[in-house]
Amino acid sequence: MNRRRLAYVLFGGTAPFVATALVAGFGTPLAPAFYLMGMALVSAVVVVLFFRETKNLSLSRTTVL
Repeated sequence: MNRRRLAYVLFGGTAPFVATALVAGFGTPLAPAFYLMGMALVSAVVVVLFFRETKNLSLSRTTVL
């Protein structure tokens, strides 16, 4: 089994079970949406804090950032 299929099985295959557990645990059908919003917020914070601005870099550069 290649890595892509393994990722599909681990994350895509378990998503319905995680969503069901969140709904059962919090008692609201909106729990999965709140979880996704939280993960989006964490991702945005990581991008803002750890990624460098590249607007002034040449598009023809040959070096890695």
